[in-house]
Amino acid sequence: ALLGMRRVYVPLHPGLLSAWGALGAPVVRDWSRTVRLPSPSYAGLRTVLAALERGARREFAREVPGRVRAEPTVDVRYEGQSYEVMVPFGRDWSREFHRRHRRLFGHADPARPVEVVTLRLRLCGEAVRLPADEPSRPERRGPVGRQAVVFRGRSHQTPIWRRTDLAKGARIDGPAIVCEYSATT
Repeated sequence: ALLGMRRVYVPLHPGLLSAWGALGAPVVRDWSRTVRLPSPSYAGLRTVLAALERGARREFAREVPGRVRAEPTVDVRYEGQSYEVMVPFGRDWSREFHRRHRRLFGHADPARPVEVVTLRLRLCGEAVRLPADEPSRPERRGPVGRQAVVFRGRSHQTPIWRRTDLAKGARIDGPAIVCEYSATT
């Protein structure tokens, strides 16, 4: 009422919604290794990243079975600078660094030596597939009782509904109390 809302939509199992969100989200972990590699080659970086990835995948597999996506990046700067630019790691990571540096700072110098300061690896595991919750189609039943509830300083004999008695998309006029296993609305 204070927000001027005329309708309220309540999802199934509202008390579990946050837990389901956490369970259904992809698992993401980050690893990094600080290095100081002046003018590194793709092959040299790939070797160091491969070692980091082997250890990370072993550790990650204990927590997340199934397919895992790896996202390697490198923090790069021109020699002598005190700030880095993170770029995706690939064969043309150096060209991407210059492009991003130009976009971020208005200049780039492909002839100037660069150094990689940090190797980063993000592993992303698949989200848990949650079963679709298809509620049965109950017959429309009436309230199972009434309870005195105070709204705006007035007591109302408020109907109490069982959530399991309400079909998907059911509309009831409020005030009302809807009880279910994980929450009361």
